[in-house]
Amino acid sequence: MLGDVRLAGEFGGPVKIASPGAPCHTHRMTRINARIDAALARKIRLIRERTKQSTTEVVKASIESYYEAVTREGPPAKLLADLVGSAKGRADLSAKYKQHLAASLGEKADR
Repeated sequence: MLGDVRLAGEFGGPVKIASPGAPCHTHRMTRINARIDAALARKIRLIRERTKQSTTEVVKASIESYYEAVTREGPPAKLLADLVGSAKGRADLSAKYKQHLAASLGEKADR
């Protein structure tokens, strides 16, 4: 097919991505043909069975999820802002966690 881009596959085989202008049976779609090992094939099959989605839907969702993880912006503290301070505990726990853990374990041993 003219206009194809060939990349080295992660698992030894070529990954073929048809160019957006190349003839394809779907309108305005890019077709991906990738070789994967047996372990990944089993994982895709399991996801398909549990979600009742097609392989295409599983791959699209996986790419979206990976894209979101890779393109997140900001320092880790900003990404965790919703979690920081959401639990209750001693104010000095981060500085004195070893003492608090030892005391807690001592209390449990005394029971």
